[in-house]
Amino acid sequence: FIWISLFVISQIHLSQSRAPVYLSHIPCGSSTWNFLHWAQMAARLKVEHMDHNPEENLRRYGQVTAPPYNYSLIDSPVYLYWSKNDWLATPEDVEHIILKMLRKEVVKGGVELDDYNHIDYMAATNIADTVFKPIAETVRSLEKNMC
Repeated sequence: FIWISLFVISQIHLSQSRAPVYLSHIPCGSSTWNFLHWAQMAARLKVEHMDHNPEENLRRYGQVTAPPYNYSLIDSPVYLYWSKNDWLATPEDVEHIILKMLRKEVVKGGVELDDYNHIDYMAATNIADTVFKPIAETVRSLEKNMC
């Protein structure tokens, strides 16, 4: 249902004639564990490691509950892309969760795309011009400044 909803909502940038192809391959590249982990975080409104059970958590993490991810350890430059139209990763998620967890000095920039939905970041017909080329230009610029 979620995947179909993504295509119903996101009709601006997707080729509707390609929808059967997209649907036949989604959710390739991911796993049931990944979806379960996402569901845990969405339900708890927390970004933390996968919560198994107290015994397994103790074995894996040294504590009975799943610990939060430590975003303060990130020291690479971060550039965020988000959209008002993305109902899986909302602007509120970016502002109230991601930006609060990252150190201010690592956030180097961001781009808000007005009408992208979550699936558009994978399959939009204009993804090359809207996302991929700007990311490549940013990386090239960073590489020049490093030398």
